[in-house]
Amino acid sequence: MKLIRVKHLLTFLLVFLVTLTFAQEKRSLTHNDYDGWESISAEKITKNGNWIGYEVNPQEGDGRLEIAGTKTSDRKIIVPRGGNWSFSHDGRFAVGKIVPERDSVRYLKLKKAKSDEMPKDSLFIFDLENAGIEKFARVKSYAQPKKKGDWLAIHFEKEKKSKPENKAENDSTELETEKKDRPRNSEGTKLIVRNFEGSKKFEFHRVKTYGFSENGDFFYYIKAEEDTLKNTGIFLLNLQTGISKIIDVRKTEYLAPAFSSTNKYLAFLTTEDSLESKKPYYDLYLYDIAKESNQKILERNSEGIEGMISKNGRIFFSKDEERLFFGTAPDYRTFEYEDDTTILDEDRVKLDIWGWQDADIQPMQLRNREREEKRTYLALYDLRNGKVLQLADEKIPNVSIDKNAKLKVGIGTDESPYRRNYSWDIQIGKDVYIVNFENGHRYLMQENLSGNPQLSPEGKFVYWYSYKDSSWMAFDIAKRNFTNMTKSVGINFYDETHDSPAMPSSYGAAGWIKGDAAFLVYDQYDVWKVDPTGNAAPINLTAGEGRKRKITFRRQKLDPEEESIDPSKAFILSGFHEFDKRDGYFTANYTQASEPQELLFSDHRYFGFLKAKEADKVILRRSTYKDNPNVYMTDLSLQSLVKVSEINPQQSQVKWGSVELINYMANDGTALQGLLFKPENFDERHKYPMMTYFYERNSDGLHNYRAPVPSASIINIPFFVSNDYLVFVPDIKYDLGLPGPSAFNCIIPGVQNIVSRGYVDVKNMAIQGQSWGGYQVAHLITRTNMFKAAGAGAPVVNMTSAYGGIRWGTGMSRMFQYEQTQSRIGGTLWEKPMYYLQNSPLFYMDRVETPVLIMHNDADGAVPWYQGIEMFMALKRLNKPAWLLQYNDEDHNLRLRKNRKDLSVRLSQFFDHYLKGAPAPLWMTEGLPAVEKGRTLKYELSEEESNDW
Repeated sequence: MKLIRVKHLLTFLLVFLVTLTFAQEKRSLTHNDYDGWESISAEKITKNGNWIGYEVNPQEGDGRLEIAGTKTSDRKIIVPRGGNWSFSHDGRFAVGKIVPERDSVRYLKLKKAKSDEMPKDSLFIFDLENAGIEKFARVKSYAQPKKKGDWLAIHFEKEKKSKPENKAENDSTELETEKKDRPRNSEGTKLIVRNFEGSKKFEFHRVKTYGFSENGDFFYYIKAEEDTLKNTGIFLLNLQTGISKIIDVRKTEYLAPAFSSTNKYLAFLTTEDSLESKKPYYDLYLYDIAKESNQKILERNSEGIEGMISKNGRIFFSKDEERLFFGTAPDYRTFEYEDDTTILDEDRVKLDIWGWQDADIQPMQLRNREREEKRTYLALYDLRNGKVLQLADEKIPNVSIDKNAKLKVGIGTDESPYRRNYSWDIQIGKDVYIVNFENGHRYLMQENLSGNPQLSPEGKFVYWYSYKDSSWMAFDIAKRNFTNMTKSVGINFYDETHDSPAMPSSYGAAGWIKGDAAFLVYDQYDVWKVDPTGNAAPINLTAGEGRKRKITFRRQKLDPEEESIDPSKAFILSGFHEFDKRDGYFTANYTQASEPQELLFSDHRYFGFLKAKEADKVILRRSTYKDNPNVYMTDLSLQSLVKVSEINPQQSQVKWGSVELINYMANDGTALQGLLFKPENFDERHKYPMMTYFYERNSDGLHNYRAPVPSASIINIPFFVSNDYLVFVPDIKYDLGLPGPSAFNCIIPGVQNIVSRGYVDVKNMAIQGQSWGGYQVAHLITRTNMFKAAGAGAPVVNMTSAYGGIRWGTGMSRMFQYEQTQSRIGGTLWEKPMYYLQNSPLFYMDRVETPVLIMHNDADGAVPWYQGIEMFMALKRLNKPAWLLQYNDEDHNLRLRKNRKDLSVRLSQFFDHYLKGAPAPLWMTEGLPAVEKGRTLKYELSEEESNDW
């Protein structure tokens, strides 16, 4: 009996252990996993630092808003389907939209429901202190004041059924005409203005647009017409008194209302021309809020206006409320041919004329036509004397001002003398002018300036990085002299890893010390303080420790709205190690050179640093390849990170894998790095199929989290790693004129380095790349047969034809790409014909023995899609295995999720067939005949086993 019991016990234990093993066994990712994979966005922290929040959304499906208290991190508020949200200025409330359930929307779409039958967004107001929530149905939009104020505006959708509207008692802006007879049709809808607590409330109807003053003292709203123009109007609600008053009524249209900084004025545009008018004219009105007086200050023929007032210009006041800025445009032109009503539409000529003298080529003109038709020229109305100053015009079309409009000068630029060269020189110069807002005077600061000039916060200097000089420059506006701020440093301030023919860019700048006292700029590693006058010697604020330790230090902005740097406040630096990829934060000193002190430095990626405006509380994100980029909270010491969010718990049930930083040598002896992603439970004794993906340099992304997502163009690394592939991602450095050989020089020795480790199945390796990576795939398979399969997305295979092609997304010629940027030839087709031929894979396609899957879409805005056709037809003519996926009306990278999912399936099927011996899908063996297009996807696998496995 004891023997039998022991036997039963052993059997039970064996079954239990087997069951436990199976229960704990992880599975591989499938294409069905994409939709539920979550990401975090819209992180916010209250001004007082007491609450934080963020949105969590799956790739498809219903998301949620999560809000947590920084004092009680275990207390979490969940708002299902919440988003488009914000905190109140006092931090006591959260407000946002609640979108309809996705399944409900999908069901109604399947039922072909009409637009007004579809569910609409709702609004929630959550009382954070008392855990109470209010909801409002069918909300179109909401707003609160920009800077302060306990007010909220809620704008509703149209009611489902037409019925008489009940006016609120406090809506004193009703006109007598609308009280007598209420028409039915209007674009306007109900609007509620209330405080967050709900103790004060104002209700208005037929509202079209609305807005708060920045400090929340006033609120304007514009009422739409209702079958008649007699009841349109713009109105002002005083939120302190609760009194609403008429500003102006009975105009056809009211546009662009803008408050001045202290709410002294409200300006807006109107027109009395018919809505059907093709050539309406607009007037500029000024409402004095204290005096309750409304005045038309400018119209079409007002003195000083060149042309007419444009409805497309931005209306805004200077900080001191002395100037009102607006836009003008040339008066309407008439064309005899266009206005000839005796010509039938079918008889009108339609053509484009490309002229060699044109500044922009026709495709670019057509692409920018709408923008040019809406072009405006900045002008100002001086509120002190009523004079108009035209600041910009056709000679100096662009005048920029400081973001808060507090300065009395601006920068004017004109690139027209150099614009014709833009098709092949994207670093053209510009003539730069200083524009005086007191008198409109403009003087030339510099001709053919190479860079992007900006004003210092106090307006004492114009500054820019000069591409020609590889230096940071300053121009003293008062003294009218120039200073090279970085010339004496003896360190390069241009990008030292730059490897294309164009002039290198800078490493950027941290900003200006308060009072324009000094300027902070970056070299490759360190932070420098330089004097815009050139009198004081430059100071390396990080004491050269960045270059010494190979850590890139950059200032972390603590206030996203800051104008200049306050040296009395904390100086926080981000720090990234060039070689081991550690990341973190340090402190430094604004006044003198000092070694940065480490706060946090670890094998993670840190980003999303956000400090509370009125407290030392901080939120940030942290990730590794394995760890989701969750939200953490801490303080400015950064000594203790508390995880707040926890997304994608399903990952624990999935085979995920790991990543290793690889160091190797290129064929020319250059030290390079790459990333090797390994499957879960990696065993060096096992032989794994390996994918190699590449695009420029990627090793700095060692600690990036890579979510499983359907492919827009490239392989999804977590998907392939989870399905027991090795994935190698090497860095590439380029020699000018040799982009193809440079790729071979860097990629192949990297692959060989991994192969030498003994765990790669060398008979089952593949490469894949998109765009520039697709070009390099095409080049490599003409140079080596070591890869069993290849995927090339949007590949340029013929540089001679692509050189003269168009980037249809912008309308630009592609010449610049070869002469200056990524394609790196460094000259014209006539200057370097052999470079174009030698770097064009098309002319060597007869050497290819590797089966290729090409994707090139017929609405590609970057690479002409006939490049993919040239590659496919060459391989077809040579009787080489090749497939071309052409997604209809799709761009360079796939935009539509349905197509991304489709590509993901085909990529995995293609590589599984060649590298794992899986049966080929029918789309590979039978194709997809045009007569079956849209009727089947041919995902089904053929019954034949691969002959290569």
